[in-house]
Amino acid sequence: MASLEINSQDLDVIREFIREKTGISISPEKNQALQNSLQIRLQTVERSNLGKYLNFIKYHPEGHNELKEIIKLITITKSDFFRNPPQFEALEKWILPEIFQNREITELAIWSAGCSTGEEPYSIALSLLKVAGPASPLPLQILATDINQEVLNQAQEGIYPRRRMANVPQSLLQQYFQPLPGDKFQVSDSVKKMIKFKFQNLAASEFPVPAAGAWNIIFCRNVSIYFDLDTTRSLMEKFFNVIAEGGYLFIGHSESLFRVFDKFKLVEKGNVLIYRKEKPTALRTAAESGTPFLSPYPPEFFHFPEPLPTPSQPFTMPPQPAGSEPPVLETPPLNFYQLSLLEFAELNYQQGLSLLNNYIQENPQDPIPYLTRGNIQTELGQYEEAGKSYQAAIEIDPLVPESYLLMGISLRKKGDLENAVTFLKRGLFVNENLSQASFMLGLIYRDQGNTKQAIRELSYAIWSVEKNHDYPQGIDSYWCPDDRPILEKNLLIKACREIIRHLQRQLQLKD
Repeated sequence: MASLEINSQDLDVIREFIREKTGISISPEKNQALQNSLQIRLQTVERSNLGKYLNFIKYHPEGHNELKEIIKLITITKSDFFRNPPQFEALEKWILPEIFQNREITELAIWSAGCSTGEEPYSIALSLLKVAGPASPLPLQILATDINQEVLNQAQEGIYPRRRMANVPQSLLQQYFQPLPGDKFQVSDSVKKMIKFKFQNLAASEFPVPAAGAWNIIFCRNVSIYFDLDTTRSLMEKFFNVIAEGGYLFIGHSESLFRVFDKFKLVEKGNVLIYRKEKPTALRTAAESGTPFLSPYPPEFFHFPEPLPTPSQPFTMPPQPAGSEPPVLETPPLNFYQLSLLEFAELNYQQGLSLLNNYIQENPQDPIPYLTRGNIQTELGQYEEAGKSYQAAIEIDPLVPESYLLMGISLRKKGDLENAVTFLKRGLFVNENLSQASFMLGLIYRDQGNTKQAIRELSYAIWSVEKNHDYPQGIDSYWCPDDRPILEKNLLIKACREIIRHLQRQLQLKD
């Protein structure tokens, strides 16, 4: 069959429909792949144009299955066991022991949202086995969901190549996996029984809840990067409504809720920052919250929304006026910036920088991407290039104090302490409450042996944090991977006090 023509307006229509139904925003890098996929699907379901194909998806009883076929072609299913090991270390060393010791918790419920081919929920189960052994001190429920039924089928099968298991300890590999031909391994039945795999669209209005009424832990990593801002906020609101008080939310280390959703509190567990639902939340009506409250649904293990009903009437194509074209719906702006963050999360720095440069070309007067580029260049040891990126941000808007702060951090890493001090002081001149700059100055003075000046700067950092209720946390949005205390005020205060105590002991010994 000859290739079918798909124009840009047709692509706008299907992109908007996918975003509306799934929350997924199609990236510009996938334009050609989307066209190729649509060519295949149009011929498979024998539709002559995208308008008829879209109507098929919308109205035909098999339309929701066809939408799933498209989703399979546009979502990334790459995963590994114990991906981002520091997060699993935090789970095993701090979070699970904390939950097991809490007498108010009678059941442990964990949800892996966007589980892909299953490595994440199986890693969670293995972490539980490492901490508690086969006999968990609490009744256990692990739910794993994804919008792609094909990857769910692979997850339930539980067969993986060796390359995905590099982070699995040898003891667990021997105990809970069966070797197969072709250098593959299959998860044991004892681990499989710990997990329920289910289809779930995160753009749906209802979320599953465990029998106890709320989740203790939710993993949703590298998922929201595909969503636009409004969808991400809606997603986090729904997570907040179904997570237990004191429960934890794991997101990808390149993702941030800064200026997106402020109900979760950022907490430190080891060297990892995790979001937590801290304060009691009064029940709100659906009209107040925009999301219905989901109560437990006994005696079922889980309560899930019903699947899409089959129409009672036979399918008929909706009438269209002669010569009419499918409506062109407004699509969200293409965002190279979010795509670059996803690449950085996978350590694909060059691809990420390429995407980031595309965003900068389209948005040359936005200082934020220059700061992100500077951070990545600093991470790569490209200090001269990083300095140019930070300077570009300063020239665009010299009143953004974080530009001077990040320049100072980069110069300190480079070893240029004199200029680092200069830029950090400029940041404080622009914003005297830039506590992170005082903190970094304190570190530099400490390293230079100027103990008294270091104590003064660190004390000022604590004072400015405590008096400033609008603590500037903008650094998190620039994907700053280290210098963790600058990301959250409680961590900064804790670090300052510990360093001050150490420096004061040094002064006492000298005296």
